[in-house]
Amino acid sequence: MKLIHYDKVSSVEAELEGAKGIKVRVPISAGDGAPNFTMRVFNFLPEGHTPYHRHNYEQETFILAGSGRLLFEGGSRSLETGSVVFAEEGEWHGYVADEGGMEMLCVVPNKAYEPGPEPELKEWEG
Repeated sequence: MKLIHYDKVSSVEAELEGAKGIKVRVPISAGDGAPNFTMRVFNFLPEGHTPYHRHNYEQETFILAGSGRLLFEGGSRSLETGSVVFAEEGEWHGYVADEGGMEMLCVVPNKAYEPGPEPELKEWEG
């Protein structure tokens, strides 16, 4: 069992190409013995964003604080504290924080960190 406050986990710049103004912490991963899922906490600076992307695994997110927008094929929706998003495998998506920034919990399968295809990126056409 692991018990830790997430602010005790190192925060690093998000490494995904096209990401801007995002720091990430990984409080639970395969390195902790978690056999299936990795938990990440993303801290978006004001107007920070992920690229518009898709990948070969599902992604589950929960907005912990702040607000922003979810980008998806054909549109966008507002996000606020408490919003929950399930992006299926292969589904295009992206996140953009508002002027106040945003904090997001994100859970992905451990295979997201295994060698394999990089996430596919493209310009958002909302």
